[in-house]
Amino acid sequence: MMRYYEDMLEKHGFSSGDTVPEGCDEYRTVYIRLINQMADHAGSEYRAVAFDRFTHNPCMILYYKLADLNAHNVHPSQYARSVDIPVDPVESYEIENDPVMVLVIQAVHSMLPDQLVIIEPRIDQDALDQMLGDIALSRWMDHVEDPNALLPEEIDRLNLKRVRRI
Repeated sequence: MMRYYEDMLEKHGFSSGDTVPEGCDEYRTVYIRLINQMADHAGSEYRAVAFDRFTHNPCMILYYKLADLNAHNVHPSQYARSVDIPVDPVESYEIENDPVMVLVIQAVHSMLPDQLVIIEPRIDQDALDQMLGDIALSRWMDHVEDPNALLPEEIDRLNLKRVRRI
């Protein structure tokens, strides 16, 4: 399954860019490389190419005719990178109506390519510190009538940390 593929085809995919998943570029690279390898073996006249928009969806896949890519000296190694190509991409209906590309895309979906992208979990330490500080501050404020009246030495005596607020 290519869970992000459909969003990558649409100008307003990923909620116009508001919900782009972590690792999106890596997923796109895997999709493009697999689709194009299969398209080459199947003899398709189309190729998938990366396109980075600066507004709306920043992680798109566009399709071009192989002849156009060759005419503009776009090497297959460039397809997975956003390349400025001075020719318009093909319309989506051309890909949807091309039996070879339909089979290629179905085949790549069945390969479960999302498994090939590894996302490393990590802690956003700044956000965690902020949240912990907010908890400490709210607990502290529950026990102090006028927290603004405390002097720095009283804060130190109560063993309270100063918390930066956003």
